[in-house]
Amino acid sequence: MSKEMRHIARKRRPPDNDRWPFIWPAVETTVLGPIMQKARERQGVGFSELSQLVTHYYRMWRPHASLQITPQYLFQLETQRIQTCDPAVACAIALVLAIPWDEVLGWEFPLPTPSPPDLWVLLTSMGLSPEQKRMALSFIEFLRSNTFLEGV
Repeated sequence: MSKEMRHIARKRRPPDNDRWPFIWPAVETTVLGPIMQKARERQGVGFSELSQLVTHYYRMWRPHASLQITPQYLFQLETQRIQTCDPAVACAIALVLAIPWDEVLGWEFPLPTPSPPDLWVLLTSMGLSPEQKRMALSFIEFLRSNTFLEGV
C-alpha cells in the first residue's frame, strides 16, 4: 500500500473512544499529578495495584478505548511527563483514590458527585455556558431525586 493510501485509510478509520475531541476539556496533569501522588502515598497504593483498579472503572466508561492503563502510564501522569489526559482516566483515578472529581478535573465549577464524567464532558462539548451546564445538571439531579422518583 502506498504512503498516500495509508494516510487516506488512517483518516477514514473511525476514532476510538479514547481520542476525545479537542472541544472536550482535557485534564491537566499539573493539577492531577500532585493530588494523585499525595492521595496514593497517603493510602499506600502502588502503581501496579492502582493501574488494575483504574482500568476497571475506565473500561466501564470507555469500553472500546485502545488506551492501556499501565503502571508506567500512571507514573508518567503523576510525574507530569504527559501533559494532559482523558477526563475518564482522571475520574477513574479520583474514584479509586477517593478524591473529589472537581479537584482532579480543575474545570470551572464543581461536578456533582453522582453525575458520570461523560455527562459533564457531553455538556461541555455542546458549548453550553457554565450557567446552562449548572441548570442542566440541577435538572438531572432533580430527575434522580427521591421526590421525583416517588411521584410526589
